[in-house]
Amino acid sequence: MGQFYRRPGLTAGGLVYERPTGDAQIRDGWLFDFDIDDEALKPNHVTWLGDVVRWMADHLPERKQTANPGERPWKVSIDGYASHTGTKRHNDILSVLREQAVAAFFFERFMRNPALDSSVEVDTKFHGFLDSPETGEDAYYRAARVVAHRPSYTPQPLPVPVPRPASPGSTQWRIRVFRGASAAVLVEIDALVFQIVDDVQGQCGLYYYIGGGLAITLPKVTTPPGSISAAGSFAEFKTIRPATLESFEGEAQFFQSPGVTIASKSVGGTVYLAPESTRLRRWPGLRATIVVPEVIPLTTGSGFSVGLGAVSQGKLSKPAVFKPGECCKAVGGVCARFK
Repeated sequence: MGQFYRRPGLTAGGLVYERPTGDAQIRDGWLFDFDIDDEALKPNHVTWLGDVVRWMADHLPERKQTANPGERPWKVSIDGYASHTGTKRHNDILSVLREQAVAAFFFERFMRNPALDSSVEVDTKFHGFLDSPETGEDAYYRAARVVAHRPSYTPQPLPVPVPRPASPGSTQWRIRVFRGASAAVLVEIDALVFQIVDDVQGQCGLYYYIGGGLAITLPKVTTPPGSISAAGSFAEFKTIRPATLESFEGEAQFFQSPGVTIASKSVGGTVYLAPESTRLRRWPGLRATIVVPEVIPLTTGSGFSVGLGAVSQGKLSKPAVFKPGECCKAVGGVCARFK
């Protein structure tokens, strides 16, 4: 496990789609959203596989009665897949690891049940990124297909001819600075609160940002350099594939262009946020993200700021999630202390 540089998928629990077969002696499942560059089974994968083992055990007596002479009552066909990023060899190995992780689960469970251990044939294949679209990381193809069936049945050719389950998450977003404070004497220290709204799922995430970097202050200005700002207006942005509010947790950069703001009057001073979480990476190992634009221009509300620009590197916290209309109205909630 962990042969490559593992990064989180879209969901902590993994996803399973079971294809309706209309046949009481076939279970056909698509286990997907393995973590990027990882083969470890996720909790939802394990739950479904455990249910398949119990189902085979429950139906073993009737399968023994109808099995052809000399054949085992059950067969499990396992196919491993990877999404279309990286080299063919890299993804061939990764798909092998995924189908072997599923096979290892079955072998371990069969050892606990001698009747199944001698009654199930396991067949494994790997496919690398075969059939995966060339669109970068794709949770649907970080997958393993598992078919439990009678040996005389031949699983349908891949790709699986079933409707593709909708990926969790959204591609339509809004963001604003809710509160901000910075201090700088050559070294910039930023403490901000951001709101990000998922316009598809109808949720709002509240994030703390703490970062440090460099600032350039105005010469001959006696006012201490820094800024305090109220909430600005929302800015729209997109992601080129579905993401969740949790996807933005992690690395980020914050920029402030030169300018002066006093109360509600300002000249310049636009701020920018560049979310760089590993969950948002467009390609493994690169900082290019699925966020469009990758550096989001934002405005702040009334307040005070003075300087020739600043940049800081920091992190967005795990989001506190609310409905959009309740994000900063919950009494005693995480937003209330900033009002």
